[in-house]
Amino acid sequence: MQKFFMLLFMGLALTCTLPAQQLTPFSTGTAYNYLWGFKDAAGKIVVEPIYTKRPYFYNGFAVVVIKEKKGLIDINAKPLTEVKYDDIANFISDGLFMVAIASNYGFIDTTGKEVIPLIYSDANDFKSGCALVSQDKKKFFINKTGKNIIALDDYEETNKSFSEGLCGVKKAGKWGFMNVSGKIIIPCKYDKVEPMKEGLAPVIFGGTPGEYGQLKGGKYTFIDKTGKQLIPFKYAYLAPFNEGIAVVNIGGKLDLYGYASGGKWGYIDKTGKEITPIKYNFSQSSSEGLAAVNIGGTFQDDHMGGNTFVGGKWGYVDSKGKEVIALVYDKAGEFYDGKATVVKNGMSVTINKKGVIVN
Repeated sequence: MQKFFMLLFMGLALTCTLPAQQLTPFSTGTAYNYLWGFKDAAGKIVVEPIYTKRPYFYNGFAVVVIKEKKGLIDINAKPLTEVKYDDIANFISDGLFMVAIASNYGFIDTTGKEVIPLIYSDANDFKSGCALVSQDKKKFFINKTGKNIIALDDYEETNKSFSEGLCGVKKAGKWGFMNVSGKIIIPCKYDKVEPMKEGLAPVIFGGTPGEYGQLKGGKYTFIDKTGKQLIPFKYAYLAPFNEGIAVVNIGGKLDLYGYASGGKWGYIDKTGKEITPIKYNFSQSSSEGLAAVNIGGTFQDDHMGGNTFVGGKWGYVDSKGKEVIALVYDKAGEFYDGKATVVKNGMSVTINKKGVIVN
């Protein structure tokens, strides 16, 4: 079997040294026995169907599968590794892919070279040049050479990765932030912290421990990278900033997954100003400058510790909080490439940013 994979790898490497081009996956076989390959823009077969799952390209790379083993290819479908791994991260992070064989984790670079050996019992993606790994029942951060740079013996938990150069850590029951040197720069005094995004991090104070490690009660605010508080602790929930605005909630309750239900929803900007009235029954994060909002819907218990949202009418607000697409839809998706899928009167259509149907 090993010889088969090596011959396959060498054969594909010889046939796929092509200039960058647009490749399309295609399949042959039966409904329960598909094999996938690639064709070029002219429909010519570039790679014969050999993969057992459909490959998807992300940022110029794709994970491929043959009989439950995984490998990595580039945008030309050129193999970068043997098809030998039990797992490969779908996305590159800080220039490296996490890989695993059995229960041993390590990292490869964009050429497929194993730059950090598979010696860890668990690992997380690299961010800000650091990755959280486990070895011999201990957790610590390594750098991109594999060197242990931050010991975590004194901490009870972490946010698992750095974001914008900071990582949340828990010590003596309280949370704060450390930098990539392992120095605490925001004291551990909060009941919960979320990762930094767009220079601000959600933090919660005054909560009490609940089921599965989630907090009950408490209030949220944002702090910046110096620990400066943006607004008073007044919100029952808030989401990280996205495109300069953040979802906030007053009067809601957290479920077992840390999400709020009930209460009223709206948005604030990075000065802490409420750019919409806190009047919506639900609101979503901004996408391409527009955010979906709902009036009239309700949260229902999903009987698994969380809640689902049903009913009401959906529309969109812009980054200033103005309702730019009327709340007339039964469902409303995020915008992507200037379009969003919405449902009205049981019919699914695609609209542009002016609310005009484009399909």
